[in-house]
Amino acid sequence: MDIAPVALVLFNRPKETREVFKKVRQAKVPKLYIIMDAPRSGNETDVKLNDEVKEIVRNVDWECQVKWNIAKENMGVGPRPYTGIDWVFQHEDRAIILEDDCVPALAFFDFASELLERYKDDHRIMHISGTRYNQEFVSNNDSYLFSRYQYNWGWATWRRAWKCYDYDLSNYNEVKRKKYFENRFSNSEATHWQGKFDRAQEQKARMWDYQWQYAVFMNSGLCIFPKENLICNIGPFGTTEPNFNSSLYYRDVDESFKIKEHPTVICVNEAFDKYYFNRHIFIQLSLIQRIIRKIKRLIIPQKIIQKRIYKDLKRKKNKFYLNN
Repeated sequence: MDIAPVALVLFNRPKETREVFKKVRQAKVPKLYIIMDAPRSGNETDVKLNDEVKEIVRNVDWECQVKWNIAKENMGVGPRPYTGIDWVFQHEDRAIILEDDCVPALAFFDFASELLERYKDDHRIMHISGTRYNQEFVSNNDSYLFSRYQYNWGWATWRRAWKCYDYDLSNYNEVKRKKYFENRFSNSEATHWQGKFDRAQEQKARMWDYQWQYAVFMNSGLCIFPKENLICNIGPFGTTEPNFNSSLYYRDVDESFKIKEHPTVICVNEAFDKYYFNRHIFIQLSLIQRIIRKIKRLIIPQKIIQKRIYKDLKRKKNKFYLNN
């Protein structure tokens, strides 16, 4: 199985980029698309780091076709990824997409490439995730399952699916007026996703990924999750505000993962989606848990809580780089 074209979305993080590129080199990907944002105006640190990133990914010492797309001026964390992905699909009918902090297991390249080929003509399927949380949820022996949720820390898709993407959410107000989410989701899901899409519409300069989830919803798309985790995110201190859930980062990956069993039925795994939503997307706490959390917040200053989380993240970070 040939590895699908790989797109790297890069900016100013050479240390993280080096780890991702190390995997790309080991996989010897045949086609590589470099999506680079430009330094922010007047930011000399950006200029230096941006140049370091370019030097890292210029070191292609295997047979590989490389294409570059470098922004003329800084576009930011919303427009740059989506315009870069648009550019990739002007050249390819499928692609694996990695941001500079998403380190894949080598197994991810084979996993994504095999499924990109298997489902290339199945328009129901729009997204292949490499990240897998809630691995304790096991419903059968299948090597992957189908969900209505996408996760974009290491993922893959097709040109046919990306054509559904609308960065501006042009029809969102009409969709809200017709109560699309209230009619198709539980109350908590509808409230959660409308809040996210409201934010994406208002602050689109800072995001592009919720628009992709919106495209999946609007087209009743299916997303694939592997049975095991295949992506390690090493960028909690990135270009956007830190996410203070340290369990999301520096997670182990399964380097030996292979597809052994394909699902026999192609449909949303409703039990998984409910489990995933309640335990990862919208964590529902019991009354006792909410009381305990409120007491902790009153007793322990927020700065101390954040300090503990940062300490945990740094410990995980040191362990990752020590092992790699």
